[in-house]
Amino acid sequence: MQFLIFSAKPLQAQTTKANDSTASAVNLASKFDAITDLYGSLRFKAGATFNGEFGMRNQSSRIGLKLHTNITKGIDAIGQLEVGVNLVDTQTKIVFNADPGGAVGEVDNIFTSRIGWVGIDTKFGQLTWGKQWSVYYDIAQFADAFYAFGGDASGAFAAGTDGSISGTGRPANAIQYRFIHDYFGIGLQVQNRFISPNYKKYADVYAVSLVIKPLENFQLGGAYSKVRDGIFDPDPTEPRLGDEAMIAGVQYDNRRLNVSVTASSFTNHEIDENRNYFSGYGVEFFTQYRFLEKWSVYSGLNFLQPKSDQPVGDYTVRYVDAGASYSFSKNSLAFVEIKLDDSKNSDGTAGKNSIFSFGLYLGFEY
Repeated sequence: MQFLIFSAKPLQAQTTKANDSTASAVNLASKFDAITDLYGSLRFKAGATFNGEFGMRNQSSRIGLKLHTNITKGIDAIGQLEVGVNLVDTQTKIVFNADPGGAVGEVDNIFTSRIGWVGIDTKFGQLTWGKQWSVYYDIAQFADAFYAFGGDASGAFAAGTDGSISGTGRPANAIQYRFIHDYFGIGLQVQNRFISPNYKKYADVYAVSLVIKPLENFQLGGAYSKVRDGIFDPDPTEPRLGDEAMIAGVQYDNRRLNVSVTASSFTNHEIDENRNYFSGYGVEFFTQYRFLEKWSVYSGLNFLQPKSDQPVGDYTVRYVDAGASYSFSKNSLAFVEIKLDDSKNSDGTAGKNSIFSFGLYLGFEY
């Protein structure tokens, strides 16, 4: 992996999820002397539980556009717009990965708002504003690399959302500053918003991240996010009082082998099946081996555990995951994946089901 300046997705590019945020768009010079990147990815997955249920789901299909043009010497204007597209009915009992693909209330729409930001890029760093990947996800993305499942234990997609309200996934109204060097990158983020009666005049949510790359193909880092405008009993569109999360991660990723792990600790950040908020910790692990140029096998786990004094009973998220993929073009692949789930609801009953899944990613670029 390598650090990127022009992204506002995390500080490093993704390579294990078929370029999750960009589909490796090709630059096209326009008559306005701007670099325009048009990209997209149509994504579909289906799965069957071990007790016979079957479901199909859109896998965060998206169409996006990036703009990059020079304002004056040493200062560039940049921006990105990315819209989610639902290919199939999302009303299925089968639960796949944690990222819903859109903001609260948008998930079942034909189009959803994934990314939309503008900013400036200089040698002193990048300043952006809008809905964009959080600095917290700079670290969470290390192990969020499965094709069908995953993302349940990092705290990025908190409380069943895209992480906008908590500031840990794709926050809206976010101002970010990023500075990236060959060996490290820092990210600073604040959200100014009016979605709570407890709103502040500035920095209703703030976050910070640090990624260090001491060796080729190896990086490590940490991030912290805190909500300041939370209320005690929020609805799904409001922040929770005392919500904060921290995460640390390590990743080794070369041409053939990827080994990544993240560990998170959080307060009033996640919910059980009854929407009771709790504090706890989580671990995500992912490893992938690539061979014969187009094939890969991968495996890992997600483990989310409330602290012992939390009012959520026996609730846990605990599963292992394994799969294989075949890349038939630069941005397109097919995969099969199996999840063996031992999660529990708060009353001790079985939580999510074990699932066998398969899917298809079709990427394009213009």
